[in-house]
Amino acid sequence: MVYLISRYAKMSAAKDKIEFLAKLIFIFYLFVFVSGCGGNPSEKAVDALIQSLKDDDSNVRGEAAYAIGGIKPIRATDQIIRALEDEDSYARSGAAYALGEIKSEKAVETLILALKDENSDVRLEAAIALVKINSEKTIKTLIFTLKDKDTRWAAAHALSKIKSGKAVELLIRALKDENSYVRENAANVLGKIRPGKATEALIKALKDENPKVRFSAAIALGNIKAGEAVEPLIMALKDENYRVRFGAVCALRYIKSEKAVEPLIRSLKDKDHNVRGTAARALAQIKSKLAVEPLISALKDENSYVRWKAATALGKIKARKAIEPLIQALKDKNSSVRLKSAIALGEIKSEKAVVALIKALKDKNNSVCQSSAWAIGKIKSKKAIEPLIVALKEKNPAARWKAAYALGELKSGKAAEVLIKALKDKNAEVRCRAAEALGKIKSEKAINPLIQALKNTDHNLRFSAEYALGKIKTGKAVELLIKALKNEHQSVRSGAIEALGEIKSEKAVGPLIQVLKEKNWRIRSTSARALGRIKSEKSIIPLVKALTDKKGEVAWAACRALGEIKSEKAVKPLIRALKNEDRYARWKAAYALGEIKSEKAIDILIKAIKDKDPRVRYNAAEALGKILSKTGQIEKNLWHCQPI
Repeated sequence: MVYLISRYAKMSAAKDKIEFLAKLIFIFYLFVFVSGCGGNPSEKAVDALIQSLKDDDSNVRGEAAYAIGGIKPIRATDQIIRALEDEDSYARSGAAYALGEIKSEKAVETLILALKDENSDVRLEAAIALVKINSEKTIKTLIFTLKDKDTRWAAAHALSKIKSGKAVELLIRALKDENSYVRENAANVLGKIRPGKATEALIKALKDENPKVRFSAAIALGNIKAGEAVEPLIMALKDENYRVRFGAVCALRYIKSEKAVEPLIRSLKDKDHNVRGTAARALAQIKSKLAVEPLISALKDENSYVRWKAATALGKIKARKAIEPLIQALKDKNSSVRLKSAIALGEIKSEKAVVALIKALKDKNNSVCQSSAWAIGKIKSKKAIEPLIVALKEKNPAARWKAAYALGELKSGKAAEVLIKALKDKNAEVRCRAAEALGKIKSEKAINPLIQALKNTDHNLRFSAEYALGKIKTGKAVELLIKALKNEHQSVRSGAIEALGEIKSEKAVGPLIQVLKEKNWRIRSTSARALGRIKSEKSIIPLVKALTDKKGEVAWAACRALGEIKSEKAVKPLIRALKNEDRYARWKAAYALGEIKSEKAIDILIKAIKDKDPRVRYNAAEALGKILSKTGQIEKNLWHCQPI
């Protein structure tokens, strides 16, 4: 399956990519249509799907196989078994899936052979199919394959889906297998199944001679959340292998036992930094106050990973004792530590941290500045407003724009006046941030100043003002925003369109329809999306016409807009579009009809399943599925390349 992704990535032309993408849905949604009709699946549909297993297009063959799996017709078993020899891996994956759904014992031998397929997705589907067939023979075969480096991951994943007592019994027995790969993977699988009766065997596996097995056993016990494993896991914190100690810490984190607090505190001094950092994380999960002082000490660990994990843990515990140490950590040489310390102070919500966080707005790292602003917003301290207003008068423009950003996070109406003044700041970044902050505050006072900003010569400010007016959703700005649709700067036009879409004014519909004829495809696409948000029936015909746009992104935006409008009035124009000579218009019309979900479209969509273009068939089947089906989901077990 990996090659399908690489094939897509290597395509240079958007047209080729669209063509590739479109081929992947057709048969899948034919299944959805059939299953939604109630009763037994149509014999004609099954025959059509079996014929599609020989289609020239490998993607169609694959989808046909998956769809057959969804319908489960036993009479297709022989053809599906033959499809397991298809030259294309996606088709083979679909065949393996189908055999698992049909559950025919006849397929077992073939599926066992497929466990050695060169493609990992095929191996995975084959393994899961064997599980679904669920005979003792298949389970034993899967456990046996745990020792094969090429198949063990697929077998382990498949076995993890088995809930039967027989499978658990065999996996527990496999913990004593002479092959370490089998023992390791058996532990992994038991950790995913999480059977309580495996606890004793997994505790014994903590003393296995192989560290990988011990690690997997520890993780499994954590997943099971076995309280009786706490003491053995505490002992494992002293294991000579760092990965085993790491696994034990992870397990204790999942179990969240108070008994583990003291041992985990000791692990904060482990010689491996991964163990120390994860111990801090585990203590955060348990939220024991006993851990506060040791975690404060860990803020000075030599390793930055441990320091920022300690900061995060103190924030999760909401330790007020840690406020001063975390304020000091805002000066740490590592930006991640500073960032996590700011976030922790925001979670603790102490006003004591406000002054330090305001100072941190001057940090040279923008992410730290933004986290500090976020923390100030979380604390919601009125005391922060005045210092930030003062910071808006700093000589340093960076300090001013960061103060504006922080005031926006606070969302306090008290800051509106000073931010309105900042719209005239001599620095462009400050002006833009002030406009955006006013949008977040949604102050009525800001409407007129923001409307005035729409006339500014700085196109970046105009864009930010448009953003703010869109957030405030004021109708007062509509006329000026409509005028901005003719601005020479693309960003201004784009911002105006976005704002009009947010405001949802009917007055904007006509002008936005005109914008659908713009030369710039990004503007056309944005306009289509805005029309979808406004949901005016006046835009239906223009959006249907936009389905033939040469730029795929615009056509798709029009499709989605029509789907959002969900008007029965769109059905007839879309049905006409399904007869268009332009194949792109046909398959986009099919998609839109599926979004509208009108039963009036059923007959034309059934005809469209036989369209000469695979993309039209694909979307017609999908649309029928959306209109008719109540269930009909196919879970594809593809790790590398789910069809796009």
